[in-house]
Amino acid sequence: MRFQQMKLLLLCLLLSTLGSSLMAQSKKELLARIEKLEQESLNQLRMLEQQAGLQEALNNSIARQDSMMARLLALESLTKKMNRELLLKEEKIAALEQAIPRPKMEFVQTVYDFGELEAGQKVEFEFEFQNTGNMPLQIFSAKGSCGCIVPEYPKKALETAERGKIKVVFNSKGKKGLQRKTITLKTNLPQEKVELLILADVKAPKE
Repeated sequence: MRFQQMKLLLLCLLLSTLGSSLMAQSKKELLARIEKLEQESLNQLRMLEQQAGLQEALNNSIARQDSMMARLLALESLTKKMNRELLLKEEKIAALEQAIPRPKMEFVQTVYDFGELEAGQKVEFEFEFQNTGNMPLQIFSAKGSCGCIVPEYPKKALETAERGKIKVVFNSKGKKGLQRKTITLKTNLPQEKVELLILADVKAPKE
């Protein structure tokens, strides 16, 4: 009988201890769950704040792009307007230039290379040109840069659309190596002077 009472007492103590342990464990788990829920809520709130900030930044960026596009369109419109005005001015200037009577000398070429020459060899070339102006073209003189150059030119005035030639004779006697000679024309052109250029590579005579 006494043994059974002790056994019952031990059983009660065990149940009491187990109940306290279960209650403590349940309370701990509950607190942990509450803390976890609070942390999750805080994280979601932060994410929402970040999304709101990104959206605001995106809206600001779009607004800046729209403003920049508007300025670019305005600048493009202004540029087109200025180009039209410039084109009109150029056309007016061209028309005025056409109305001013003056000659114009257009050459087929202004440079000629004789290539390799044997010293003492005499060669010639004709520079062809045309008066494309609206008044007669007059050549007053033609002068070579040295005595080895002898130019010939039309002495009479050339009318509009008339063609002419400048004949150049080059004497390589006494010359050696690369030669660069000019012929200067004095005319009634606005710039007055025109330059022609001849080139040659003079070699020693073959024995």
